[in-house]
Amino acid sequence: MRTFGSLLVRGLIVGLFAGLLAGTFAYVMGEPHIDSAIAIEEAAGAAHTHDANGQAVPADPEEEPLVSRDGQRFGLFLATSLYGVALGGIFAVGFALLTVGLLLVLAYLVAFDQGAISQSGMYLHELMHDGRHLLGVPCH
Repeated sequence: MRTFGSLLVRGLIVGLFAGLLAGTFAYVMGEPHIDSAIAIEEAAGAAHTHDANGQAVPADPEEEPLVSRDGQRFGLFLATSLYGVALGGIFAVGFALLTVGLLLVLAYLVAFDQGAISQSGMYLHELMHDGRHLLGVPCH
């Protein structure tokens, strides 16, 4: 029998896989465009920069970035993986709660509903009549 813990672990694993897949897609489809945009910025930035007033001033020597491009690429996979794990966990918990809720509603409709909630008259009562008696639920 599946437990909530195993369902949650499966959701987290599937979320991790989906996050890595999303990171791979972003890397393959987006990184070439980002690299070309950085090349354009560096080419334009080598000529001049702008001060707070919008005036052009000569460019300073190349500054070291806070995070390298390799670090940013690693961050892409880390972020998409963590996001996937979180969403996988959320969906697993939501699925478990939805399943329990639906089972409780079904148990109520089979065992106790006499047409008051389902608005079906005696249709559900007659449809599940033998099953109700098999479960030991009196109805007459």
